[in-house]
Amino acid sequence: MKKPLRNMLIKTKISPPAHFHDLVERLRLIQKLNTTKGGQLVVLTAPTGYSKTTLVSQWVQSSNRPFAWLTLDHKDNDPGRFWRYLFTALSNQSLTLPELTPELISEHCPSTLINAFTQQTDIASSEMPFVLVLDDFQSVFNEIILEQLNELLNFLPSNLTIIITTQIQPELKLSRRRSKHQVIELNQDQLAFTRDESDQYIRHLVNRPLSEQILESLHSKTEGWPAGIQLLSIVIDQTDLTHPQFDLSTPISFFDDEVLSNLPSEIQSFLLNTAFLPWLHPELCNEVLEINQSEQLIQQLSQRNLFLVKYGETWRYHDLFKEALLSHASETAQHRHRAAHWFQRNDFPSRAIDQYIQLQEWQEVALIMAQEAREKITNGEQMTVDGWLRALPQDWQQDRPRLLALRSAIHMSNSQFEESHNYLEIAKKQFHVYQNSAEKRDAALLSNEDMQEAQKEITIIESFLAMFRGDYKAVQSLSVAALQSPTSTPNLDIYAQLPLSHAYVHQGKLHDAQILLETIIQQGMHDNLAFPALIGITNIVPIYHVLGKLDQALELIERVTLWHNKSSTPSVYAPWLNGMKAMIYREQGKIIEAKTHIQEVIDYIPDTTDPLQIIPIYAMAAHMFRTCRENEKSEHLLRQGLLVQEQHQITEWLFAFPRLTTLLHIKDIVAGNEAPLKAWLHENEQRLLNKSGYLLESERLILARVYLTLSQIDEALALADTIEQDAREGGRRLNQAKALTIGAMTHATNHKFTESIQYLNQALLICEQNGLTQVLLEEGPHAKGLLQIAQPHCSNPDYVDFLLAEFDRQDALFPDSTPKTQPNAAFPTSKPVQSLVEPLSKREQQILELISQGLKNQEIADQLFVSVTTVKTHVHNIYGKMEVRNRTAAVAKARELQLLAG
Repeated sequence: MKKPLRNMLIKTKISPPAHFHDLVERLRLIQKLNTTKGGQLVVLTAPTGYSKTTLVSQWVQSSNRPFAWLTLDHKDNDPGRFWRYLFTALSNQSLTLPELTPELISEHCPSTLINAFTQQTDIASSEMPFVLVLDDFQSVFNEIILEQLNELLNFLPSNLTIIITTQIQPELKLSRRRSKHQVIELNQDQLAFTRDESDQYIRHLVNRPLSEQILESLHSKTEGWPAGIQLLSIVIDQTDLTHPQFDLSTPISFFDDEVLSNLPSEIQSFLLNTAFLPWLHPELCNEVLEINQSEQLIQQLSQRNLFLVKYGETWRYHDLFKEALLSHASETAQHRHRAAHWFQRNDFPSRAIDQYIQLQEWQEVALIMAQEAREKITNGEQMTVDGWLRALPQDWQQDRPRLLALRSAIHMSNSQFEESHNYLEIAKKQFHVYQNSAEKRDAALLSNEDMQEAQKEITIIESFLAMFRGDYKAVQSLSVAALQSPTSTPNLDIYAQLPLSHAYVHQGKLHDAQILLETIIQQGMHDNLAFPALIGITNIVPIYHVLGKLDQALELIERVTLWHNKSSTPSVYAPWLNGMKAMIYREQGKIIEAKTHIQEVIDYIPDTTDPLQIIPIYAMAAHMFRTCRENEKSEHLLRQGLLVQEQHQITEWLFAFPRLTTLLHIKDIVAGNEAPLKAWLHENEQRLLNKSGYLLESERLILARVYLTLSQIDEALALADTIEQDAREGGRRLNQAKALTIGAMTHATNHKFTESIQYLNQALLICEQNGLTQVLLEEGPHAKGLLQIAQPHCSNPDYVDFLLAEFDRQDALFPDSTPKTQPNAAFPTSKPVQSLVEPLSKREQQILELISQGLKNQEIADQLFVSVTTVKTHVHNIYGKMEVRNRTAAVAKARELQLLAG
């Protein structure tokens, strides 16, 4: 029953209210909305009861524009929750919006939203208009969300309209949009009913004829306030409107005397005892009131037009009516207890906590938090958990280790490691107090199982903190200790395994890390735990990448994406699915696809404050834009990342990619700028020579490349050989191929042709077998020149042909004006490098000349007056004597050996 209820309530948030045929058709405002164009923002601002939602619902459901709808409440002021619900609303329109495919919208985070609307997607390029409605926007005032929306508004495509309904002026930057006529604003005066609309509405609501004078009086006194008219309509049939003491200036004043008192006692009791509920579901109301006719009572309320709003299969009170009810509400502690129990049983823990906070039952709040807070934090809803903790009495939580551990986890998730450590130390001390005092433990209602779980949670947090400070020996011992600690909480071990897998990576035990991460991902998917599954995928794909398992990586990404699309636990880490896919696509040479996916990850940067997410995003994105020859953008991203690193004082490098300062110098390697490379070498040489290991391997490869650029041939070759051996022994095929490529280029620079070809053939074999297309391509003109000259001597010239074609394709796609040094892989070509073991015959020499002119076998046969079979035999002999496999290689080698005329 849990999941259907949860899905039903999500549906109510992403569906517009029912559009009843008897509502007023507000043609003048509908026509105003019809004039909206793509790229515009529409803001409807008015107090409660001005039918903002009804108007927009009428319009979107009667127009031909596809739309997505999201109704907000105060819980949605959390960035993680806000964006996940927004993407659920967008995903609901996938059938009508080809660009919002499950792959695109499954990420449940703002990066995908902004990318979907601003990058090369169907919605951005299509001429079909699209509408996004954010209803009850006054619930959102979080600065992070507002800043994200401002950014989105800056890049609205020409076919998108965003509509906001709100009770107060939204804190969005609208001045520039106003000056460019990109915003339409409807306020209280414009939303109020005209006299005709007021008359039409009253006649729908009232079952007796009304005089023109009364209609005019109603409209005048209410000033066209739709909610006021609706409220008065409840008592119009029973009231003498011509009585001298009848005052319509404040319609809400009639609630006590005319609305509530005139209702049957059964209805009155239902209203007053359910006013505290966030929504009215028949099962919930039955349990709270201990009755069995809630569904019938709700229907009666609806028929009486008592300010009920229906969304899907549930209802809620109109805010105005709810406010009036709450001033007279008569719910008891028992009512709230029953509601809390129902929410717990039906998997709505946040709602249960709300009730227990009102009841000031802190023990119950703490118990539910212990069960739910971990998932909330890992899914990016730290603010929600922080709000729960702040609701607890400060002195009450100071001596409870699990709550202190929660505080530590919240600070850790925000990369506030010092604060996290301080809270954890207090938690550990308090844990020992309880552990050594059965009396204190009993007073706090802590069982032995509670103590075991508290200890395990503290140990897991401690292992994460050890990971963040680079103490991997401590990580391994703490993680193992946590895994050995018994607990009754399911899935807790999976959180202990995550830092352990990182320790394996740091130690270069990639196969061990792979096995552990595959287990984490599988369990996370099986138990619907988004955080471990998605963190697992972001950690394992780089491992697959360096091991050369690209197809396996893509298959796993697709499997996790499919699971995540169907999962009810979205996560802020979801954009990393696109980042991982971009990494693999780039290595396969699918640069356009990779760039599209990486942009979605870049757009996620404003939506997180975690530097341990931001820094690798900047590095990954900068590398991608360097591949696309967008050098200025690449450098800008790296410098932004350095600012984050400096701001958060990230000194321990946790990532399996070069430091940002090192990546900044790639441009100098390409351009051959020796001065900055010498400065970098002075600062980093000893650090990279004195330490090795997997996490430093990519940066050590750059050191070897710097040596080559600075013509330090011996140092370049020695380091490349060392890396090649380490990578080969560790099965890291990507880094092995890179080291061999650098070795080949180094030998070529040193004019050692035979050795260069030997290294190059090994690199090509690894690349071809593992689909590592980009290894040679990323070396630019140096590698291209090497391939062109060495092709006749390569073991697989057809693969070299493929790579050279890829060079040309990427050069055409991404022209680069950056000055480059000439390829230093220049083999001597002024004299034959070597002679043929057996010289060509006169006829073979003749046929070789015709081949070089581009003639086909039949054309050669016609010109020489021989059969095609004879030509084929000679061609076969030519290949054998020249040790080549195709015409292109034969011609290249012939030119090298100066066997062709001219």
